[in-house]
Amino acid sequence: MSLVAEAVADLSEDHSLEAVDIAKTQSGRRCRLESGVETAFVAVFCNYIWQHLATSGAEPPFHEFFYIPSRRAEKKVGYDLSIGHFSSDDRIRTMHKLVYRRWCDQKWQWSVSAAFDTDGRPYRTYGHMGTLLQVYAAGDTLEPYLVLHVCYCIHDYRRMGVAYEGYRIPSLDSLLRTVIISLHAVSGQIPGWQDIVESPDFKLMVRKAAPERSDYETSGQYLARIATKDQFEITVEPGNIHLSDCVLTLHQLCDRIRQGFELEPLGRT
Repeated sequence: MSLVAEAVADLSEDHSLEAVDIAKTQSGRRCRLESGVETAFVAVFCNYIWQHLATSGAEPPFHEFFYIPSRRAEKKVGYDLSIGHFSSDDRIRTMHKLVYRRWCDQKWQWSVSAAFDTDGRPYRTYGHMGTLLQVYAAGDTLEPYLVLHVCYCIHDYRRMGVAYEGYRIPSLDSLLRTVIISLHAVSGQIPGWQDIVESPDFKLMVRKAAPERSDYETSGQYLARIATKDQFEITVEPGNIHLSDCVLTLHQLCDRIRQGFELEPLGRT
């Protein structure tokens, strides 16, 4: 049984949607609020980065540093979030995906494959990743990252970081909750990567392991042990290519953003 599942069930009256619903809850019932929190994660992700910058002595106006494109524009630009002052050519672009209906302390996997509609146009996730990689290849100042958030439902989301029976439910900055994958690795580690990405057999797979808890481990020790980079495997097909050194923590991404922070206006719009 997942430690996080037990904690969230206890703290949210077994995912009750109504105050009196607990008596009617069926054992094993899935929460009806499993999905719908991807946008919320993008928002709290922005807030976390902004607070990190503020504590480092840089406090850019929020609207000058973060931009979320419309759904229509997203098809063309490929990202969910742009991070960096609007007057600078150096920005970070992130594609966010939610691994939902999964508890963050259990094993999971996520993938994107080559997929096209009846008109031959790439489907959303595959098309967005291709756009990010192509833009980065054209000029390396717009750095592309894939950001995966792991969250079962809104009850889990609302209780991130909450203390429970001697340990904390993994918060946003835990690798159990947020894993950031540098997409530079695709172009940097795969010779002829364009042909791989454009292949009808293309697939990028992220696998997260979660070894069983040992008898001698406390809950906190166990969660810390499985929240490490060595629990992740990133592979690309065709060719069973294993990408290395491409997983970042949220803290590491914040440091990267802080190092490249530039607020001096350059006269562009």
